[in-house]
Amino acid sequence: MPDSPSRAKARLDQVWTRAILDQPDGALRHSLKLYANRSDRDYRNIYAFFGPTTWDQNTFLGVRVGAEYQGEWRLGPWGMLTFGGGAERESAETTSRAVLPVPGPTFLT
Repeated sequence: MPDSPSRAKARLDQVWTRAILDQPDGALRHSLKLYANRSDRDYRNIYAFFGPTTWDQNTFLGVRVGAEYQGEWRLGPWGMLTFGGGAERESAETTSRAVLPVPGPTFLT
């Protein structure tokens, strides 16, 4: 059996929002963006070559959240100064477990 009947699935979820605030005199504008995404993957590998059939299940879960700020300061005849910054936090977890021939516990990898 050169091609084993393995399976993979992936899901990506994303959300974001942006808020903009203008100062009453119009000289300064603030912009704040908040975002998050999550990636969830599942791999099921079946090996059925020359020995006993084995089945492994591996997962990946990644999460990212962040914020970005941008300010625009209007300087009249001298133009505009744009400034900003951002921060992001990311985490990931992978697991692995044997399903066949003997079911085993799930391990963080």
